[in-house]
Amino acid sequence: MKYIKYGGINECNCITLPGRISAPLFLFAMAEGFSHIHDRKAYLKRLYIASVLMSVGNDLINSYLPHPNGAMVINGMFATLFIVGLYMEKNSPARICACGSGQNPCMIKRP
Repeated sequence: MKYIKYGGINECNCITLPGRISAPLFLFAMAEGFSHIHDRKAYLKRLYIASVLMSVGNDLINSYLPHPNGAMVINGMFATLFIVGLYMEKNSPARICACGSGQNPCMIKRP
């Protein structure tokens, strides 16, 4: 079995490889949530706030807890989710929704 040496810790691939599917799962969950949310602007606002807080946290960790070998914490998943959400908001076609109970779906143009 292959081991990765990082920062003096031997890490097994059986731990890191399942972690590699987390970003596609987060993006899928964000896209599904984005298609079902009622207030998309509030959703994007929450993603933006989370990305700013994550950036501030990364800066604090990198400045107050520096790694001896110069490695830095660079986590930007919320920023990625925010950018994808912006793209989806600007380039999404008209939403499909139900017009009432028992009726066929209708197309509603978004402003």
